Order: sequence, then structure tokens, then C-alpha cells
Amino acid sequence: MRAVIKKRKPFMTVQRWVTLAVICGIAIVAAVFIYYRYVQLPYWSDEAKIRTETKEAAQLDSVSKATKYVWEHTYWIIEGVDGEGEDVYIWTQADKDKPAYDTLMLPLVIKASESVSKSDIKDIFKQAKPDADIKRIQPGMLNGEPVWEIYYSRDEHTTKYYYEFYRFRDGSYVTEYALPAKYAP
Repeated sequence: MRAVIKKRKPFMTVQRWVTLAVICGIAIVAAVFIYYRYVQLPYWSDEAKIRTETKEAAQLDSVSKATKYVWEHTYWIIEGVDGEGEDVYIWTQADKDKPAYDTLMLPLVIKASESVSKSDIKDIFKQAKPDADIKRIQPGMLNGEPVWEIYYSRDEHTTKYYYEFYRFRDGSYVTEYALPAKYAP
């Protein structure tokens, strides 16, 4: 008589492989999310703190944007609405231990109505350099003076990148910095 050998089913069936793949995918997504949160948490904490402090100190009704600006020194630039319903920009120093400029009184509050708007600065810049590709326009601080910073590129045989600064209050030209060109391979 012959012995009947029963073939055992494999442990890893298609259903188990699919389940394992889904669990691994979820674990990878969760790990990336947790790492991103871990890396960004100090910035988010600083931003929340500066929003609250500035809102109370400048008596703002709301804060629409807070931007960390790093050039010579580190500043926070807050955009919000004051008690009179006017848009305002507020510059405050991020690192209170390091004095920025002796003559600079921080926080510095400038009403949007007393300055040149972002769209006006863009128009002024585009008239001077119509071929430029603007990457970013943001308020900043240069030599203790509030400015509009324009980061842009131009194609001049190679792509060159520049920073150009305009006075925040009247839109007059301040200076330009050229970054080293990136050469195409």
C-alpha cells in the first residue's frame, strides 16, 4: 500500500503577502510623518510663540502670516490686522540675546498703507527686468532697515540667481546681490 503524502499549504499565502505589504506601507508613511513632525516642531513652536507674543504686544486683532527671515540677523516678520482694521507689518528680533542694531527699535510696526505693496514692488521690478523669473518676494530687513526682498533668476548663458532689495516704505532701490552661477552639465 502506498502512503499518501499530504502537501502542506504554504505559510505565506497571497492574502498574507498583501496584508504584510499594506502594514509595511502604513508603517513607512507613519514613520515619515513622525520624522517630519519631529524636524518641524521647533519651528512651529517658535512661530506659535511669536504669533502670540506679537498679537498681544501690538494689540492685533488677527495674525495672517509669520515669516522667519534670516539675513544679517534673524527676524520674525508678522503680517496682521490691528484694532483699527488696518493691515500691518511687524518686525521683531528672533534671538533676543544678540543685539541687532543699536538704533533699531523693535518691534517695528509699519502700516501697509504707509508702505509700498507687494504687487507694486513686483511691477517696479518687472519694468526694470522684464526677463527675470521671480522666485519669491517677501518683506525683510537689511542693515537695520525694512525692505522688500526679491529673489529671482535670469538666463545669461547659464542660470544666475540674484537677491534685490527695495525700501519697504517708498519702493526705492537699495542693492543687489548675485549668487554664483550654476553651470549646466
